Amino acid sequence: MKLESELEILRLVHQNWSFWAIKRHFKAKNLVIHYAQIVCIKKKYSSDQENQPPSNKPSKPMGRPLKLSPREIFQLKKSVLNQNSRPNNELERKYNAHPTTIGRYIGRNLKLARNKKRKVHDLSEKEKLRRFQRSLPLYRFLKANLHQIITSDEKIF
Repeated sequence: MKLESELEILRLVHQNWSFWAIKRHFKAKNLVIHYAQIVCIKKKYSSDQENQPPSNKPSKPMGRPLKLSPREIFQLKKSVLNQNSRPNNELERKYNAHPTTIGRYIGRNLKLARNKKRKVHDLSEKEKLRRFQRSLPLYRFLKANLHQIITSDEKIF
């Protein structure tokens, strides 16, 4: 197709002529034109976005905006998975978010569970002595009968 014809098609497209009107116009000039040719010419000469077909991505994100940014969510996950993780109230202050929001991000979005850190009670000297006296017979029995003892304490305190 000649350059003059292409420019004429482009002019007609910019004047909002329909495909059928452009086809009739060129048929009167004894030229056969197809819809695909019009689309190719339109793409070839258009540099502005209004002539481009709409993309599948929505222009705005759908739903309520996130309270925490993706970077903050990553930091939250990192701090929760840390062995010495901070309590929820410190995380709330750090990220300036409601306790329910922090809990929701940890539970639903990150699919993690928080374990509450238990407070270990202090033993008085009297209680320590009583426990020692109670455990001494067991210790002697195990020492005499078993040569090797393996213990495992995986409970989170």
